[in-house]
Amino acid sequence: ARDLTQAFFERFLQKRLVHEAVRERGRFRSFLLANLQRFLCDQFDRSTAAKRGGGAPVIPIDTMEVEARIDPVLAGSESPESMFDRTWADSVVHTSLGRLQAEYEAQGKAPLFGELKAYLSRVADRSAYTAAGQRLRMSADAVVVAVMRLRRRYRETVRAEVANTVATPAEVDDEMRYLVELLTR
Repeated sequence: ARDLTQAFFERFLQKRLVHEAVRERGRFRSFLLANLQRFLCDQFDRSTAAKRGGGAPVIPIDTMEVEARIDPVLAGSESPESMFDRTWADSVVHTSLGRLQAEYEAQGKAPLFGELKAYLSRVADRSAYTAAGQRLRMSADAVVVAVMRLRRRYRETVRAEVANTVATPAEVDDEMRYLVELLTR
């Protein structure tokens, strides 16, 4: 898999395929996935083509040893396309979170971000906000407002990151829905 990945990107860069990507035709990740699928089909065709000495006996590979080394994620039932999309979704979320953290650090609010980032994706009760407020020397109400602001800015950051992956602004809402769908599976 590593060799194929390296070979794909080597070919992708040598043939300057990135210049064939046209924003009006759709998403870059779809373009990349289509090129990868074509490359893998070509590689399969080459590897299964009849070669000199084609009548030689096939030497079996110890499949148990090979399967033991395969990453459990790859051994799952998820299709490569689904894994690609899920990886994209994780990347969008992690990139957005990193940008948000950098914003807070630039404003000198790193401790606030560190304390409140846990509330980005979960609802907390009043006692959790009170405890966080004590650690931050803020009232529970101020923590509630800070969490709401953090969540709003996080949504904006994720939306901006998604906007970088689509051809037109009209596609952002559909892509956001798809992102949420991927993350809630």
